[in-house]
Amino acid sequence: MSRAVERLDRREALQFITEAFPEFISTYIAAAGDIGTTVYEDLPGGVDGFTAVTAALPAVEQLAANGRYMLLAPTTTVIQGVITRLVNGGVRDAQFANLAAEYGDPAILADPADSLGTLWARHASANACGFCRMLATRGAVYTSAEAATSVVGRGVDLTVSDQRAIAMGQMTRAEARERRSVYRNAAHAARQGAQVGDRRKSGRTRGIRPLGDKFHDHCHCIAVPVRPGSSYQPAPYVEQWQKDYEDARDAIPPGTDYRAVPKLISAAMDKTAAARTAAANPPKPVDPLQDVRRTAGRDLVADLAAINPKWMSGRQWQVNCTRCAAAVELRARGYDVTAEPRPDAVRDNGYASVLSRWTSPDGTPAGQGGGLHATRATVPDGEVLGMSTGSRIWDFLPARGRGKVNQAKRAADEAVSQWGDGARGFITVEWSKAAGGGAHIFNVENRGGKIVYLDGQSNEIDASGHWDRIKTTGGSCRIVRTDDLTPTKRVMEWTSERTDDDRLLAERKAARLAKIAAQTSVPAPAGLDGLGQSPTKWPPIPHITYPKYTRVGEDGIATSTVFTGADGKPEPLPDLSKMPGHVLYGWRDDDPHPHQVGDRRGHRFDSERKLASLFPESWSDQKIVDAVRAAIEDPDRAMPPGPEGRTVRKVVDGVLIQVTWSKVNEVVLDSVEAYPVRGKGVAKIGRDGSRQPIDPKTRQGDKRFTEVRRNDR
Repeated sequence: MSRAVERLDRREALQFITEAFPEFISTYIAAAGDIGTTVYEDLPGGVDGFTAVTAALPAVEQLAANGRYMLLAPTTTVIQGVITRLVNGGVRDAQFANLAAEYGDPAILADPADSLGTLWARHASANACGFCRMLATRGAVYTSAEAATSVVGRGVDLTVSDQRAIAMGQMTRAEARERRSVYRNAAHAARQGAQVGDRRKSGRTRGIRPLGDKFHDHCHCIAVPVRPGSSYQPAPYVEQWQKDYEDARDAIPPGTDYRAVPKLISAAMDKTAAARTAAANPPKPVDPLQDVRRTAGRDLVADLAAINPKWMSGRQWQVNCTRCAAAVELRARGYDVTAEPRPDAVRDNGYASVLSRWTSPDGTPAGQGGGLHATRATVPDGEVLGMSTGSRIWDFLPARGRGKVNQAKRAADEAVSQWGDGARGFITVEWSKAAGGGAHIFNVENRGGKIVYLDGQSNEIDASGHWDRIKTTGGSCRIVRTDDLTPTKRVMEWTSERTDDDRLLAERKAARLAKIAAQTSVPAPAGLDGLGQSPTKWPPIPHITYPKYTRVGEDGIATSTVFTGADGKPEPLPDLSKMPGHVLYGWRDDDPHPHQVGDRRGHRFDSERKLASLFPESWSDQKIVDAVRAAIEDPDRAMPPGPEGRTVRKVVDGVLIQVTWSKVNEVVLDSVEAYPVRGKGVAKIGRDGSRQPIDPKTRQGDKRFTEVRRNDR
């Protein structure tokens, strides 16, 4: 109907609504009247053999006026209020009509006060407002339906003598009101233009609504007639309302203006009902990760093994400790997730970023930008201070001064013990120079009173040895509780559902590439549906000679001169066909940009990739790729072998080179990552794009490598 009205001017719209609205609303009023008739039939008492009747519908003119009112004030509140009042009126009118029909007195419709002694009660719905509940507690005390549910003038006042006669049983309250409701004195009647025996007119209007308004909008209360000889039985919930009313009445201070009492009582009843409802229906916790797969059970060893299984397969899996810590916490909650890698170009390891993916028990962000950032200079020796980047505090652990490493661990043990059994948290530390420098985050858990330190990144069930490698001079250790935090959907940016399904892995990879393509306006590469297919073409590099291994078997497979597999045979080496493109220019299979010779995303000295380490400017491209091949085939040092790859180092012409290659189920992949660690002429691009030489004395990561034994060669 609204679309039809929109095409009309105001005069035409008023004419349309005058004709259409009565026909539209009458159907609903008639249905409500049927309900009112059924309710009346079920009332106790009454005349034997009476059959309930159907009430007449409101006048068409009345309904048309309501329609025009809605058209001129077309707010949702007005429309809902008018329609609710008209439909509820169908129930009430049906009861009036049946009362008149049963007692054979049509005057009842014109003056329900003459209803042969019938009283009325206000029946309120269970979710009624405080005002309606307050009036519903009065029971059948109203002499008319209007008095029970609408705005009427104040009735006659009973005198002191009337009250005394009622108390002595000489008359009932109804008889006293009836006696005072008619003029018994000729002089008094004459002053009002009436005669003795005429009924007194209602007094001043009660409340601020116009006299005659039957119900306030949105009110579902109805007037229930109580036939002569019967009693009113309120709904069961009215008993609680009566108690609420008495409590609210007794709480009103003495001397309160009587005109304010009803509002105070109804407001207090509203407050009591709201508190009762909240206590009975506490909000159900919403799991923001309800779509994430759950684990069947918790196995500590299996859980940690699933956190970062590609730790040995590349740098991005070795700088993702924040992701691993989040994954450990999620797996402790039963989510079957694994950590995502952190690309070198992404720098989001700050304290605020770690906790911004969680909310505190009060619903506020656990971490966010800003907040109190204590500096090392403000942290007295041995004192524990807080660092806030949101509503959750990072507490400092005292780890300054020689010989105080154990003091930091003792402080952490004490804090987690106070949290209680089952509590968990994050711990951040700075490594000493001897341990390679840098920073790290790992997990702690109170398991039956035993404090356990876990590292999901390196798959360490007992990471308590970390305390022996932290800085003790100017270092910073912090701890924060996490088991009572709620994860947000943003935590899934750092983790993903674990799966062994190769097809699903391929689909996820395709989805990531499609997202990158959408963000960069570059068409998604072809071949995403096939497993093992490279989505991006790697063009040849004409100015270099592709390196070849010196030890190649009759089957054409190159094998290591150093490492042997579980079967005792030499380990196969990765294919070198893609190594030059990746090391020199930063080409990747999952990069949607077309690969071109001259790209500046690799480790050549002219690279523009921020935070990348660069080979010396004097090194040619051929020397770079040959040095990487030499490091793979004849390394000096190596990290402990992982289930999915190897990482080795070798010094070539004074430059330390680190190389990582991947393998899955003992099958070596063609994924080779290599970069210079330090040495003469080695530089690094800063965040601002400037090139700074790397200190040749830095020993970052050296402790993780062991020398390859000569008898292995």
